[in-house]
Amino acid sequence: MAEESYKIDDPQVMVPNLALAIGFAQSAGTLDQAGRYLDDFIEVAAANPGFVPVHIRRAAPGLLAAGRTSAMRSVLAGALANRNWEQALISSAEALIVEAEGRPAEALDRLLPVIEEADRRGIHFEATSLRVDAARCASAAGRRDMADRLISVGRAAAERMGAQLFADAFDGIERAFPLSDEA
Repeated sequence: MAEESYKIDDPQVMVPNLALAIGFAQSAGTLDQAGRYLDDFIEVAAANPGFVPVHIRRAAPGLLAAGRTSAMRSVLAGALANRNWEQALISSAEALIVEAEGRPAEALDRLLPVIEEADRRGIHFEATSLRVDAARCASAAGRRDMADRLISVGRAAAERMGAQLFADAFDGIERAFPLSDEA
């Protein structure tokens, strides 16, 4: 997919495809082989800041895992957010940086309003993705009740959408941070 983007050489195609390629590489454990995609995403996104808000969340975990925090901050600083929802997406990506810096409670506080906005707009996929991040932050911050609620609502949404990836992510959070007193 990303390789096809190079043939087309259009930022409207390249930015989302590179973001997805980074996400896929991280999920597959091949992020070390995705250097070109990381570099090119940063370059193309920085040169086309209007595309950043919609696609940064797909690339953000990979950028952070690859140690590209500074580049991600730079891309976010130049992003053009013309709508409230675009600004919310940028805020959610900034929250992932805050989480990576070891401040999960602050990251959670930044993510919760974005989840509310996604719910208000009926953007179920994004709201569920955000709940994964928020549940991880709540768990890491020791806010077990909040994590339980986020996981419960998020898992139900994942089941409705048939989104096994999210269900698996919630399972992983529960394994990493046992939430019940019985664990």
